[in-house]
Amino acid sequence: MIEEGSVVNALFVFVPVDPGTREAVLRTSVVLSSLVTGTLGGVLTGAVAVVLCRVLPSATGRGGTGSAYPTGSRR
Repeated sequence: MIEEGSVVNALFVFVPVDPGTREAVLRTSVVLSSLVTGTLGGVLTGAVAVVLCRVLPSATGRGGTGSAYPTGSRR
């Protein structure tokens, strides 16, 4: 359902378009918006993880560069 006052609705004020086409454009814009939002969220999460790995010591005491399991340990 297209909400009154939405950007997509505002774009179609000047061009008469079939409601089905309007719905398809709205759904496409929602998918693209979700992809952009998800990508930005992933980049931000990855950046925080990199900073935490560099700042916090690891279980091996080598600053996040080694395995969590000491050499010769049983898993």
